[in-house]
Amino acid sequence: MICTVCDGEMRWARFRHVCPSCGHQRSELLPDLDRPSALDDVALKHALSEQRRREHHRLLDVLAALGPTRRVLDVGCSTGDFLDVCRERGLDAEGVEPDPRVAELARQQGHTVFVGFFEAFKGGGGFDAVVFNDVLEHIPEPRRALEMARDLLSPTGRVAVTLPSSEGVFYRLASGLHTVGHRAPMRRLWQEGFPSPHVHYFTPDGLQRLGARCGLRPLHSSTRPAVDGSGLWGRIRADRSGTWAGAAVTWCGVKAARPLLEVLPRDVCTEVFVGGAGSES
Repeated sequence: MICTVCDGEMRWARFRHVCPSCGHQRSELLPDLDRPSALDDVALKHALSEQRRREHHRLLDVLAALGPTRRVLDVGCSTGDFLDVCRERGLDAEGVEPDPRVAELARQQGHTVFVGFFEAFKGGGGFDAVVFNDVLEHIPEPRRALEMARDLLSPTGRVAVTLPSSEGVFYRLASGLHTVGHRAPMRRLWQEGFPSPHVHYFTPDGLQRLGARCGLRPLHSSTRPAVDGSGLWGRIRADRSGTWAGAAVTWCGVKAARPLLEVLPRDVCTEVFVGGAGSES
């Protein structure tokens, strides 16, 4: 398998492929939207509402500081949380969502949503921002997705990508446990068995390198912990495949580790790129 970041030859390592040249990781998991989901979307939306609102406002603040932000496309908009915040701020925002059931929840809130995979999006361009909120890692061909996003931008438009990092403490811990035979945490991080599992895990450097291959120039980089404490219990219990006892152990462990999560390698990275429509890759 060829690495999407550096074109190096990837090697098989414990149920996923790893590039020895750049560290990029790829699974053989593929989306299957007809698969029954272990996640309760409504419960998860409620549990994460406060944390997500803060994160969405922070991202929009970053985008506003980097240039005019009026038209926004949210790729993988899910139930419309980011679109809600865009509307509150007076922005003209629309979404793309491949799951018809989830897309309908966003449409019921009055949002314009294209139902289908991003590769099939037929809307016009001229967006000031194309946003991938925890989405790019689910897309089998992320380079093609970033090139499409680039071509949808206005001349000063930006692409914003937020995703989990393989350099984060949770991923490193899960990887270590997997090495000694405790496989569940790693498989949960890859969302194995979910309708839309993780296909990729990037490092922040790898994401920047991929952006450069797509004719995108980095403008902003940041990292943050994966959890901030709000709605933690509801977030854990939204995964209906887990047990109550397991959820309690997870909740206690994360709560105890919260102070350390602020200083240990962070689990989520954000990159904002610029690259006007028609840039060369």
